[in-house]
Amino acid sequence: MKPSQVDDAFEQMKSKIILGEWESNKVLSSNQIAPELNMSRTPVEKALLRLETCELVDSIDGRYVVHPQNLEDIVELYQVREALETQAIRIAFQNGLKDEEIRALRDTVEKHKKAVGSEDDESFFGTGMELHRQILLMSGNKRFLKIHEQIQMQIERAQWLNVLMPDKDSSVEEHNSLIAALETRNLAAAISALQEHSEKTISRYRKILTSERFCRAILEVSNIIKQDT
Repeated sequence: MKPSQVDDAFEQMKSKIILGEWESNKVLSSNQIAPELNMSRTPVEKALLRLETCELVDSIDGRYVVHPQNLEDIVELYQVREALETQAIRIAFQNGLKDEEIRALRDTVEKHKKAVGSEDDESFFGTGMELHRQILLMSGNKRFLKIHEQIQMQIERAQWLNVLMPDKDSSVEEHNSLIAALETRNLAAAISALQEHSEKTISRYRKILTSERFCRAILEVSNIIKQDT
């Protein structure tokens, strides 16, 4: 078995979870998944172990199931990211914030904004993730990035919930407020803007996860899956 087979299985299965094709608590059997991915059980089983490490999959009573997506998890993820980015900004100011770093952030926000107009969800979420990665890069702390990588896939999965109830313009405005504070070298304003963005993001998820539209969408997906099985 080539390592690339495991990588391929991992990427395909990860995508199904992140995009919601596999719903929360869905039982994942290598016997069923292997034929679907046109490969043997071994790479699928190894990929499931990796997905468990990423907390996209849980092992319960000897079975793998898709980790349930709930508000508590999402709140914790964004609290971790906020803590990392707050400290990253403090370190960046201590080390001397560079103009080219701010310009790179501004360029990413512009791409982020264009994605709103084009209604390209994948680009919108991708540029948003890149912006937050750049904030951590400004600290020069490699461990910040490693921690971020551990939670990135879970955050990416949560982001796709915004398709159900998009509020994208607000996100762009919040990012612009942060960058404006960085441009004026105002540490207190930058941290305040970052915290406000985190709080509003969590508030949007709370609205989504308690909305009638979300519950209806989950039911529709569940019914489709039952019909296919």
